[in-house]
Amino acid sequence: MTDLPMLLACIDDTKKPDEIPQEKWLEYGKIYTLINVQFLDSSNTMGFELDEITLDKSCFPYHYFTPNRFVPTSTKEQEQLTNAVEDLINPTRA
Repeated sequence: MTDLPMLLACIDDTKKPDEIPQEKWLEYGKIYTLINVQFLDSSNTMGFELDEITLDKSCFPYHYFTPNRFVPTSTKEQEQLTNAVEDLINPTRA
């Protein structure tokens, strides 16, 4: 299992959805803390939950950030993120 939290740098703050207020949006180059990775069945993608920004019901239908907006800040975080995605895609069965 992956160790969270982990630090990620924002590399894409473009194309903000209208439903998300500016004060809840990302800032290019800023470091964020990933606290949860969620597999989204509806879109067959991953969603990131950040410690610094809570996407609440005022941001509906958005609850998570798109992973391609971020990069890990170190090799350790890159390995952790890869492991988290693998755990979600191929869960270990007891």
